Amino acid sequence: MQSPLIKFSPALFWDIDKDSLNFKKHRQFVIERVLKFGDSSDWQFIKRFYGLAVIKKVAQGSRDLDDKSRNFWRIMLKIK
Repeated sequence: MQSPLIKFSPALFWDIDKDSLNFKKHRQFVIERVLKFGDSSDWQFIKRFYGLAVIKKVAQGSRDLDDKSRNFWRIMLKIK
């Protein structure tokens, strides 16, 4: 089975050991990275992989998103 990292933009996870990334265990890290730096194809992949409910939950509880990203995703995900 191919790693889900194949589906992401090459520069998105340049700084991590790709073999140690577990997409279920590290889902908050993966989602936050895409919400901050991903492109539309990265977004489409996490939307299919995790689902909107999980992404919304991570976005709402994230302390890592900058204000600009947080405000953008609040609008896009219709978070109050």
